[in-house]
Amino acid sequence: MQVSQKIVIIREQVIDDYTTGLRIEFKADKDGEVRVRLSGRMLPFGNREIVFDKDGEYAGAGTLV
Repeated sequence: MQVSQKIVIIREQVIDDYTTGLRIEFKADKDGEVRVRLSGRMLPFGNREIVFDKDGEYAGAGTLV
């Protein structure tokens, strides 16, 4: 039996945790760069953003205003 494989590309996804107030946002740009944004009142040092390059390698992180 042959199993077909499908690749799914998610361009944007938002997950809200209403209990903690944490929001997780995933966003892929057309050039392949992916950003993960963490926001919410529970983060003691402010909102954060993590960036990955088109190969999925860590490219940097910082505080998001």
